[in-house]
Amino acid sequence: MPRDVEVEPGSFLVAEGPVKVRVVDGEALVCGGRCTKGAEFLVVAEKAVTIEAQSRLKLQVWEGPGSKLEKTEPTIPSEWLSLVEMLSSGGVAMVVGQVDSGKTFMTTYVANKLLELGVKVAVVDSDVGQSSIGPPATISMATLDRHILSLSDLDPQASYFVGSTTPAGHLLPMVVGTKKMVDEALKTAKAVMVDTTGMVYGGPARALKLYKAEAIRPSVVVLLERQGELDHLACQLKALGLEVFRVPASKWVKPRGRAERRALRERAFQRHFKRRGINELSLDLSRVKLVGAYVGTGRRADEVKAEVEALLNVHADYCELIPEGVVVVVDGRPQLRASLEALRQRFGEVIKVLRRGFEKGLLVGLLDKRGLLLEVGMLRSLDLGRGEAKVATPLREPSEVSAMKFGSLRLNDEFEEVERLEPGWL
Repeated sequence: MPRDVEVEPGSFLVAEGPVKVRVVDGEALVCGGRCTKGAEFLVVAEKAVTIEAQSRLKLQVWEGPGSKLEKTEPTIPSEWLSLVEMLSSGGVAMVVGQVDSGKTFMTTYVANKLLELGVKVAVVDSDVGQSSIGPPATISMATLDRHILSLSDLDPQASYFVGSTTPAGHLLPMVVGTKKMVDEALKTAKAVMVDTTGMVYGGPARALKLYKAEAIRPSVVVLLERQGELDHLACQLKALGLEVFRVPASKWVKPRGRAERRALRERAFQRHFKRRGINELSLDLSRVKLVGAYVGTGRRADEVKAEVEALLNVHADYCELIPEGVVVVVDGRPQLRASLEALRQRFGEVIKVLRRGFEKGLLVGLLDKRGLLLEVGMLRSLDLGRGEAKVATPLREPSEVSAMKFGSLRLNDEFEEVERLEPGWL
């Protein structure tokens, strides 16, 4: 049974899911979007929304296990509304903040407020570890056509496959993917919000934020902070001629530990695959090109198999000569240390020896002719000799696929992360 809740004008509430709320009377801003009499919204588990009473408000509330609806002090800083005003005439805002600073919530709030003003607004979600718009390991873009409670309410209109749930070791695809998605967003939207990862400390983090900002040249870089913890980025961004707008983080942010973040990623993978359905596509590698690996970029070389087998003391299923060396798929445990120098003297510096079954569970991106993501998939098998790949994916039509891009993540049949792989290992 629902319970009735009445609040005074100007009151501020936070609702943590799972909870369903109906506006019986009055008007409220929910995550910045206007809700009037008769409106209903559902907050799923692990999510939360803010409710700002614009008048005397009567609500009906259906609460699930672990849910919460509580009155609190207003947590929307006035600077957020100043940002809305800045973007009301258009522009690109890149949102930067450390982990658990509320970047995604602020992005949602500002986007909803812009939509209410009649501004065509899009969001680029470049947080590959805690993706909201697309599956993890991707950068996605979507345009708002309605008030949303969460970025996860949006379906991606374009996506770029990074192939990793951490930016570390993947700085180039992070920058390229964000730039591509901003360009896609600007084709239809007047204002674009760019949500980013919480990686802000250390050399790679500094490089990622600075080069990403240089690539997309935002109208403003929004630094979401509590006590000046982003000073090291602010001074460099300003030196690059970029406008920096420093805003306080919301006081109401639910911190998440590393284990919880990993669990959320795994549930996001599971929802993505199971909600859309899983098909097993067979891809013809004479037509579908392999991207992001040495394998598949050279010439099949059966003539060197006997020589390679003798050096490795193991059966070779497949050999491929590449400009830098050789790629070999073997059945068994090779004697690589003993033969590595001989292989390099014979073939070149790059020696890639892969054991049969190396491909099982690899996260891959199925790309269109422009290099944009059609759908993610999990590699079931890769028969280089026959030129065939089998992929578990929600995509139904193999004829749309122009390329298969390898990721750096291995999943099991439950779509749980079981291995992170070094970039360039394949």
